[in-house]
Order: sequence, then structure tokens, then C-alpha cells
Amino acid sequence: MAKGGKKSRSPSKKPKQNGGGVDETAKKTTVSSSKPLTNGTTHSDSGAEENLKVAVRVRSFNKRELDMNAKPIIEMSAGQTVIRNPAEPAEDGKKFAFDYSYWSFDGGKQRSDGFWEPDLAQPNGKKYCDQNKVFEDLGKGMLGNAWEGYNSTLFAYGQTGSGKSYSVVGYGPNKGIVPMFCEQLFAEIDTKKGGDTAYEVTFSMLEIYNEIVRDLLNPNSDKKKGLRIRQHPKKGFWPEQLAVVPVDSYQAISNKMDQGATTRTIAATNMNATSSRAHTIVCITFIQKSKNSAGQELAKSSVVNLVDLAGSERVSSTGATGDRLKEGAAINQSLSALGNVISALADQSNGKKVKVPYRDSVLTQLLMNALGGNSKTIMIAAISPADINYEESLSTLRYADRAKQIKTRAIINEDPTEKMIRELQDENARLKKMVQGGGGSIEDHEDYKKELEENEREMEEMRKSFEEKLLLAQAESAASGVKTSAEVAKQRAKYPHLYNLNIDPQLNAMVVHIIKSGKYRIGNAKGSKSDIVLSGPSMLEQHAIIVSAKDHLAVTLEKATEQARVLVNGKPITGQMQLRHNDRILFGTSQLYVYANPLEQKKNPTAKYPTVTYEMAQGEIAEASGFKISQGGELAQSDRAAQEKLIQVMPAVEDANSISEKLDKMMKFEAILVSPQLFGKPDSEWEVLIRVRNFANGLQYNWTTEKFMERYAQMRGLYEDVEDGDIKLSDVTADKDPFVEPTKDPTLIGVASAYLKSLAYFMPMKTQTAIKDLSGQDAGVLNISLTNCDAAGNTLDENSSAAWVDSTKALIGKDLYFRFLISRAYGIPARFTDIYCAFNFKFGDEKEKRSIKTKKVSGTSNPVFEHNETLCFKNIDAATLSVIENGRILVELWGVQVPTSRDDRDNRDTRAMLAADAMNKGVLPQMMNSSDSKSSFEVDVLRQRQAKIEAKLQYMREICTVGEARGMDTVPLSYIKGILDAPGVDTLDKWAKMFEYKGIHDGRPASANRINKSTTCVIS
Repeated sequence: MAKGGKKSRSPSKKPKQNGGGVDETAKKTTVSSSKPLTNGTTHSDSGAEENLKVAVRVRSFNKRELDMNAKPIIEMSAGQTVIRNPAEPAEDGKKFAFDYSYWSFDGGKQRSDGFWEPDLAQPNGKKYCDQNKVFEDLGKGMLGNAWEGYNSTLFAYGQTGSGKSYSVVGYGPNKGIVPMFCEQLFAEIDTKKGGDTAYEVTFSMLEIYNEIVRDLLNPNSDKKKGLRIRQHPKKGFWPEQLAVVPVDSYQAISNKMDQGATTRTIAATNMNATSSRAHTIVCITFIQKSKNSAGQELAKSSVVNLVDLAGSERVSSTGATGDRLKEGAAINQSLSALGNVISALADQSNGKKVKVPYRDSVLTQLLMNALGGNSKTIMIAAISPADINYEESLSTLRYADRAKQIKTRAIINEDPTEKMIRELQDENARLKKMVQGGGGSIEDHEDYKKELEENEREMEEMRKSFEEKLLLAQAESAASGVKTSAEVAKQRAKYPHLYNLNIDPQLNAMVVHIIKSGKYRIGNAKGSKSDIVLSGPSMLEQHAIIVSAKDHLAVTLEKATEQARVLVNGKPITGQMQLRHNDRILFGTSQLYVYANPLEQKKNPTAKYPTVTYEMAQGEIAEASGFKISQGGELAQSDRAAQEKLIQVMPAVEDANSISEKLDKMMKFEAILVSPQLFGKPDSEWEVLIRVRNFANGLQYNWTTEKFMERYAQMRGLYEDVEDGDIKLSDVTADKDPFVEPTKDPTLIGVASAYLKSLAYFMPMKTQTAIKDLSGQDAGVLNISLTNCDAAGNTLDENSSAAWVDSTKALIGKDLYFRFLISRAYGIPARFTDIYCAFNFKFGDEKEKRSIKTKKVSGTSNPVFEHNETLCFKNIDAATLSVIENGRILVELWGVQVPTSRDDRDNRDTRAMLAADAMNKGVLPQMMNSSDSKSSFEVDVLRQRQAKIEAKLQYMREICTVGEARGMDTVPLSYIKGILDAPGVDTLDKWAKMFEYKGIHDGRPASANRINKSTTCVIS
């Protein structure tokens, strides 16, 4: 389906389909669009079939991995890549074979000019792969293909931060495939100029985000609907009205790429979106025009697609359903669809007849030729070397391993220009007849007219000379006022300025605001005109004011209105303040900038300024809100992972609150940290959850970060639709409102712990344990008891021989039965009804865990359950014994929340409610310390054990008393051992009576003073 739910139609007869979905023309020869992103035709001769080439590259550790003390798990040699599971270090690694395996983990050194090259003095110096090696293997082949008239596609795939962009684009002197390809292409054009052949190069750049195609060279295009994807039987899928710009040098391409990156940055910042969730496609078309012996003009064309795919991170389950999944599904739909297409094409290459689902996403539509048609295709799979990224790296390698089985059939694209024009004219004639004939729907007629217009435009472009196109494009660029990166760099070196920070380091400093002397008003695009326009729900019409003195050294910042949110170095400003070089400034909730002043640097040449990163800036904002953020390497891996997630989600949380305020939704969102100990997983990561509070009805929920991000994207969409006047907020139904949570679904109230140690000593335990909610706060108390019993469920007499245990090792190999009573709860929050308890139990020979629930209790905050369950640890081994001595049963309390009516006298809006609640905003709650909760159980167990030991000592004292009264200086060892080993009170009584009536005859008089070491014990 094309965007907007309309089918893509063609006036021509549709080609026969094979397997229910693959165009026969695509399969056999030419899904003939020589350029899937622009129009064109191809030669009909079929090319040789060849496999998609796959290269895998592993980078060195990044700062995050070094801080987390990561260990390498990747090995490479002779085209083979091995990945080892850090959880199973003794096992052999998983092996993969690719066309190229590039080792860039170690063995390199940096030259004085900054270029990284092999260091033969290091053990891995010979196999170190630099940028030149990658271009030699992959880029030169693409360049040769372009000159011969073949289409080429380069995919970069891998998780965010894996090094995809380094291989494709590079940085500084370490240029990637794209800049080296372009430089050499234009260098060769320059050497061949002056002959009978004319050369034309055009450039386009688009982004796919949430299944919407954005033209990155036309920032004024429809941002919400994006470009419409159309289909032609010969041209394949193509985005309508995509800007295709003629270029005459690599510098021109570089400028356009910078322009596209700036557009991406502004869009990502305004939407508070992560650029790693978008796909970027750069299309370079190279045309060679010459005349044959008959005097016909021939056009040999090559389309080079450079595809930077979105980060391939794993996505956790969110529990969202229906429309709630729309955003999350769309974000991941493209990568999932691409994986399905790759799998289907691999099956086809292996002889299976399967449908290739190109239509399942915009990405796969636009890349149909690259994947299964007329293109020579390469995939670079970038992986991290670190154990902490094992799952992501393994997923990337499996993806690449599947892709290498795909076969494409590239052909030389060469046709007479007159023939291409004539074909377009013939097609237009057919289209006009169909329009005039009156057949088909109104939608069909609109499609025909669009194709007519596009064909006319294409013919007009063909008739123009390249010089005309180039001059026109240069004039339009000059009129737009867009500065080149070189021009911006000159101004940055001369004047104070603001530059943006983005979670994607590639997009840092892509938006720059130069500050010369004078007054600069900062605000949104509404109301009075602002000198610096920043967008977003939290941006006000008049938000802040910057004033720069004539010497450019005294630059001040202040809020334009009291309601404006402006943070400097993580803290809110209250009055006018002077800015210093490297200050971090947050306008609203998403517009994050760094203030830089080159004059201040020159004035203080010895001053040292740290490199400012997005993580650093967001970290200090989170820390000022009450969260402990560490910049050093002392954190454990699990803690640092939670910290990173917190830093990533905090801006979205603040933005969601701004949207709630703007739309008066009476909702507040807060990030909370949940201790893994709460759920009995001390070795797991702290989890970041979003606590959602509804001021209007008193309800409260906890969302996973994934679920929150899905809802947040919908909130942004709703806000933009309302702001643009596309919909009325009152018309939004509850099932379409991202702020609404179903009230009928049970909500987790909290968790209580029942520690098991008392069972190991056959001691009944009756106690009251705290119920802790996810933020570690008290949510009531739960009365429980644990009692040892027999297989029939009968309680064991605590004085019986079965109930006295000195060493828990005696339990090994036995069954341990017990009754678990959940009696009642007290102090449950009043908003809950239908309250019940639930817990899981699985030990011993049981194949599946038992999920046990109590009855539901309504209408009270002190529900009575009286749920008694007989459970058993079967055939106890050492591991199970450890669970009994140190583990616990986690009892979850669930309930359905009941909305409460708001006091009619309380007429505060969302802004007022958020302000009143600001004292608790973002403050880290006190987390539950499981050792504190466990200690009370430990004390009870020790107390009961002490009582039993005291009972045995009392019997020994009585024996001593009797023996002394009878003049004995020794007591037979058998009596002492019998008392110490006595399993219960009845046995103690037995030994005491035996000594009283018989022991006197076994003892010795005090005067004898003789000791038989094997049979007697001295009483002293």
C-alpha cells in the first residue's frame, strides 16, 4: 500500500506474478528502474547472476565499553568470524564465513595526520584493516561498476554505535567509502573531460522514519505525510517529487550531505526522536552521454544507492496492544520487513518458490532492485567486540549470513536518449486516452494525471543540458540562504555561537546559531518573530533572550517569561546570567545546545575545556533532578546500563509532561529506578520504568520504557495534529488517545517476600512482611506463615523427632513438604479493588512452574485471603538447599484501580497541578533494601534455633545436677551424645530418665578420678 492507504496504480498492464507477489520481470531480468529513487530506463539484456557480497567489520572498544570493563568476544581470520557467548566461556564460538572479515579491534596506530593504519609492531598489526583496505575491496568495485553502467547498492547494517557510519562516511582523514568513491569519480571525470562524452552526476537524499519518507534536501516538504511512494512496471517504486540535484564535484556532494544531515537534526530535535531509528538513503546517479556511429545519443546510467539502516537493537515486549503498537511496529517494521525479504530471497536462491514481501514496508519497496533485481549489492555488517553487546552482535551476524545467499542480476543500463523520450511520449499518449476515456475511479484519474505530470517533467529534464540544470540548481541554492559547512566553520571560528547536541554523535553541531553583537530573541515560530526559532511543545513564543556585547566576550542569557524552562549546566536559571565557553543550555525539554566562544578561548589559552557530549549534558540534568549519575568507570555493567537508559528516556519524559500541559491532559510522567532485588534477581540490571499519574482520577501506572516511548511518539503526533488544526482534541476517542490507560486491567500493587530459611530447621514462621511498590515505597503489609508438614499436609509437631534439625545437610536427598498460608493484607491503597495475590513455585522434579493465585477481594483496603497451599521441595539437592536457606517466595499483589472523583472546588489545570507536584519531580525514591527485609526473618529463625539449643543445654544442666548430687565425677559419653543429637523433646526426656535410673550404675565415684576416654565425659 502506498502512503495514506491508497493503492499504487499503473495504467499499464500489470506483469504476471510468481509465487503470489514477485514481478516476473523483476525475477527474470530487469525490475527495470535503473534508479529506484528516480526515473529512468534500462537496457533489456540480462546480466549474469551473482551473490550479494557481505563484509563484516569489528571496531575497537568505545568509551562506554571501556567504562563497563567489557571483554572481547569476536575473533577473525581468513574471512571467518567467530563470536563467543560470554555466558558459556567453555563452549566453542559460533562461526560465520563471509566474503570479507575486517579486523579493526586492535593492531592499528594513529599517524601524525590522524589517519589510522596497521602497526606491524603489534601482534595483530598484519590483520588490522584501515579505511583504504575497505575501499580497495569494496569501493573500487562500485566505482568500476558505475563507469560500466551497472547499478550498485551499499548497505550498512548493525546496532547503533557499532561503527556503520565509520565505514561508509568516516571522519577527518579517515574517509569512508562514500567520500573516496565521490572523489575518485570526479577525479576520473576531470581527466576524461574534453572528449566526445558528457558526464552528469545528480544527488538525492531521503530518510525513512515511522514509514514516512522525508526529502532531506527539501526541508519545506510535508513533514507529516512525507513523499508518496508510487510504482511503475518499468521504473519500480519511486518517491514522488523527490529533489534530485545536479552536482559537479565532491565538495558539492559534501555540502548537500551536510544540508541533509542538518535537516535530519532539526527534525529529530523537534520531534525528540532518535536518528538511529531512521533509515537514510543517499542516491548518486552517474550518466555518460555519447553518440554512436549512427549519430544517436546514448545515455549510459548508473545509480549508486548508499543505505545507512536504522540501528538493529533488540526490542523488548511492551505489553501494548492494538493501536498502542502502531508507533513501535512502524519503527521496527522496516527492519523486520527487510529481514523477511532477505529470507525469502535466500530461499528463492536455494530453489524454493516463495513470495517476496517487498510491499511490507517503504524501505523494501524502494530497495527492491538492490535486493533482488538490477544491482550489484554489498552489505557491510558492523559489530561491537564487547561481551555486553553479545545478543546484538550475534543477531547482526545471523542477518548478514542470511543475506549472503541472495542473488541479483545486474545489467548495463544504456539506451538512446531519443528512445527514452519516445517511450515517455508513447506512455503519455496512453495515459491521456485513459483519462479521456472516463473509465476507472476518481483515484485512478488522479494517479494518471500525476504520472502524466511526472513524465512531462522528466522529458523536460532530458531536453535540458547538464550545464543548464547545474546553473539553475546553484541559483536556487544561493537564493535559499543555506550556508555551506565551510562558511559556517569560518563564522564559528570568529563569533560566539550555539551548536546542537544530539544522542547520535553524527548529528552534533549540525545546527549552529551564530551570535554577533546585539539582542537575540529565542522562541517558537508563533507570535512575534524570533531571531532564533526553536520548536517543540515546551517552547514558548517568547522563551529566552541572549545579549552579546560589542566585544563578543560579555554574552548573557535570561528567560523571556517566568514560565519558560531554561537550564544551564543542568540547573534552571532564575535571572540574567553570563554565559561561559562550553556551557550546556537546554531550552524547553528537547532543544539542547552548547555555548561556544572562540574569543574566550583565545583570551584564556591555558584553560582546559572537557569535550561536551550528549550523555554528559543529559547526565547533569538527571543529577540535578535527584538521580545519581556517574561519569567514571566505577559503576558495574548493570548499573551503567540503567544509567544510560535513564539518560536516554529523561528528555522524552520531560517532553511528555509538556505535551500533557499543552493539551491539559492532567497527567504526569516520572522516571523511576526499580531495584532487581525487588524481584529476587540481585545479579540483574536496575530497570527504568515510567510512573504515570493521573491527577484527574487519582490512578497510577508503571510503564516500561519501551511502552512509554511508543505512547510518547503517539503523544507527539496528537500534539502536532491538534496544533496544526488537523483534528480537534474533543474528537479523539479513548481508544485513540495515547494518554488513556484501560482501567479494567489489573495493576501491580507491590511485592512481598516470604523467606524460606525457617523451613530448613523445621521452625514454623508466622510474620507480617512489607509490601513494596515498584518505586520501593510501602504499599501495605501482608500476613503470611510457613509451616513444615507431611505429604498429607498435616502439621509436624515442633517437639517431634522430625522437627529437630541441627545440620541442614541432612535434608539432601529428601522431600520437604510445607504449607504456605497467605492470611490477609493491611493498608492497601484505597484506589484498588478486586485485590488478589499471585506467586510462582517450581522446584525439584516439577516440569513446569506452578502459577498460584488467591481469590479476589473487593471493597476493602484490608483484604482477607486465607489461602493455604501445600508445596514441596522434592529430592533436595545442594542447589535446592541453597534456595531454601537463602531464597524467598515473591508474592505479587494485584488489583484493579477505581477512578476517584475530583473535588469540584479544585479547578486547577495541568500546569498548576504539575507546579504543585514539582517538589517530588524526578527525585529518586528510596529503593527497597532486601537485606533489611530479610533480616527480620533471619532473627526469627535464630531465635527459634536458640530456643532449641537452650532446651538441650537445660537437660545437660539437669544431668550435671543429678550426677553431682550422687558424687559422680564422670558421665557416660553415650548420654551426652544422645542429648546433643536428640531430634526432639520426647527424646531428651528419654535420655534424662535413662540417666536418672541407670546412669548411676554406669558412672564412677569422684574419688576414683579415672577417665575412660572412649566411654565417659568429665564434668567440671
